Amino acid sequence: MSQLRRPIGRISRGIGYVLNLPRHVRALEREVAELRGEIDELRGDGRRVAELYDFVLEEVRPGGSRD
Repeated sequence: MSQLRRPIGRISRGIGYVLNLPRHVRALEREVAELRGEIDELRGDGRRVAELYDFVLEEVRPGGSRD
């Protein structure tokens, strides 16, 4: 009987996972959406850093505009 319980236990866990799969998928979709938001923020930050870098180069470069 114990030989039969192990496979049945594995099958039961597998069925439980499959039945909960939509919940897992929704959770992953939420995490992906959050990460996309963070990526967009980082892109914006990267653009701002590039603008500041260009500004500093213009100010430091010989012949650059100085007030």
